Amino acid sequence: VMLVIGVLLTWVVLTQMRKPPTETVRKLPIDLTGVSEGSRHIREDVTVAPIISPNGARILYSADERLWVRDSEKTVSIEVPESYHAVVPFWSPGSDRIGYFTENDTVGIWSMHTIIPGEPDEISLAELQDTSIPTAAAWRSDGSIIFSVTDQDGEGGILYAVPDSGGTPYEFLTPDPSRGEIALSDPAVLANGESLLYAAETRENARV
Repeated sequence: VMLVIGVLLTWVVLTQMRKPPTETVRKLPIDLTGVSEGSRHIREDVTVAPIISPNGARILYSADERLWVRDSEKTVSIEVPESYHAVVPFWSPGSDRIGYFTENDTVGIWSMHTIIPGEPDEISLAELQDTSIPTAAAWRSDGSIIFSVTDQDGEGGILYAVPDSGGTPYEFLTPDPSRGEIALSDPAVLANGESLLYAAETRENARV
């Protein structure tokens, strides 16, 4: 009898150990009905999809031509001040600041800004060249922000960089003719905060 009980207890313990852990699925509905893809301030090649912060705690998205931040533990989104007509939003490595671009409607020049969500004052970092339109940006842990641009005809080519303390954008990476590259775009920072992923367009096709 004791042997049978011991076998049963062993079977119960092993059965419980084999059960996979229960995964909790959380749904965070976000109303994007105000996303204005038809606005001239949001180009067809500029994403308006929600962006999760590096620490996974907050979500950044665009609606009603403004930026909004939602804490994953809360049900209410907070509007980012001074973000009207802002495009190409991106997170800082520490998830405490966001960056974005706005256009000066009078002169048609785009500028890069950063702000702490919940704080009223933004920081202007840099102005882009006259014909440059931002398409993507990535904030590295070394304090540099890498971004790609196109011109009025949708033609791009070079990745630029600017310190997160502000300054004049400079060429960070140019296409390599020996590899058939004609344009670089869509920079993204990998998990280590330093390595950069980007798209390279060649005469034949595009590659990463």
